[in-house]
Amino acid sequence: MKSTYAEGPFYSITLDDGVATCRVWGNPDLDWAEGARWAHEIAKALLTLAAGPRESARALLFDDREAPPVVGPRTQTSLGTFLSAWERRGRRVAFVLDASPVRGLQARRLLAEWAPKHGRAFTSIEEARAWVLARDADSPGPTKPSPR
Repeated sequence: MKSTYAEGPFYSITLDDGVATCRVWGNPDLDWAEGARWAHEIAKALLTLAAGPRESARALLFDDREAPPVVGPRTQTSLGTFLSAWERRGRRVAFVLDASPVRGLQARRLLAEWAPKHGRAFTSIEEARAWVLARDADSPGPTKPSPR
């Protein structure tokens, strides 16, 4: 059963069948500083989920398809903080991206740095969900898109 865990002016975090889904989108009413502050709030919520029972959140689906095309250094630090927490606990993180090459490069760099074993980037929400739910870490098929 899907339930809302946290939400803010440009994000929502839901829990469904042991998978946490964080969806983020652009909000033109917020300046960079406010966006970075809210990114820190997202990171705190996702850190709490990573530290909690595996049954509640065994994997994270981070839906970044509607986010701004570039994020600043404070937001990148917040992303790295929660990615490393999920990585340390051996929990999968699927980063779902749009076709933006700049955002894709940023996200892949963050995953390589902070979640190299348990983080993967996807352009399809369906493939990302299938991977976080799969038993075998290498299933299904090619899940590490080639760099652009």
